Amino acid sequence: MKRLHEVLTEAEAFVTCIPTDKVGLLFLKQGHVVQPDPERLDEYQTHAGQRLGHWPSSAQIDAAMFERYNKKLDGNEPNP
Repeated sequence: MKRLHEVLTEAEAFVTCIPTDKVGLLFLKQGHVVQPDPERLDEYQTHAGQRLGHWPSSAQIDAAMFERYNKKLDGNEPNP
C-alpha cells in the first residue's frame, strides 16, 4: 500500500504540471514514447490519438501485450 500511495502521489504531481492542451498526447523522444519533463515540453515530439488512426508501433508494446496474453493462457492471471 505504501508503494501504491507513492505512485499515485507521483502521478498526481505529474498530471497537475501538464498544460491542459497537452493532456492525452504521447510524447516522443528520438522515436520512443517517454514520460516528459513538464519543464521541457518543447523538446519532445507529440502524437495525438485520433479516431480510426493508428497506434505507433513499438517492440516494447508488442512484448508487453504478449506477456499479458501469455499469463492469461497459463492461468496465472484471471481474464477480465
